[in-house]
Amino acid sequence: MKDIPIRILNRIKRFWLIFLIVPIITGGLAYLFAQNAQSSYTATSEIMLGNFQKEGLTHQELMKDQMPNEAFLEKLSNQTGIDLDVKYLLSNLTVSPKAGRVLTFSISGNDSSKVEEEAQKVTDAFLKMSEDTYNQQKNLLTSQIDKVEAAETDSESQIDKEKFLFDLKGRMIDLTPTELNKEVSVATQATSPVRDALLGVIVGLLVSFALPIIPEFFIRNEEN
Repeated sequence: MKDIPIRILNRIKRFWLIFLIVPIITGGLAYLFAQNAQSSYTATSEIMLGNFQKEGLTHQELMKDQMPNEAFLEKLSNQTGIDLDVKYLLSNLTVSPKAGRVLTFSISGNDSSKVEEEAQKVTDAFLKMSEDTYNQQKNLLTSQIDKVEAAETDSESQIDKEKFLFDLKGRMIDLTPTELNKEVSVATQATSPVRDALLGVIVGLLVSFALPIIPEFFIRNEEN
């Protein structure tokens, strides 16, 4: 046991140059890798869902599952006339629900212009489909209200007519369209060469610290 510190010091004296070079090499390699690494970009937008369907376009959990779906994206593209890159979206689109009936669309990739373009298009397409569906529901309720108001009734059925009108007008008041909550914005997740170099140096120092000690484990096993 008394010989262990002496052997470790002897190794340090003999191989001090190697122990010094290791952190420099690991730090330099980490710096080069970080410099050559591509930056990642994430485009996000937020949609506040309206109230015009019990299911479908105003249902957070349903939309979270349906949006990154090939059939739904193709339907979205065809119905709105907005040319979506469906294959790209399937690989890069993430839909997340937030409090307050909000959906967050996120698209990540290495091309900043591409992620921004596709995020804008999928946001516009969803808003357009939602607006069309909202207008259909609104027009349907308006038509029903007009027909009921124009219908002639006797005194016995007048109460039923008033109740039906009250229900229809209440549903009309409750109708709200889907709206843009936050416009598309792009954030950059760039690597930091200096930070990575420092981490590389730290790793190299740990390796250099361990190298003179590791042989002692083999010596102890041989003695046993």
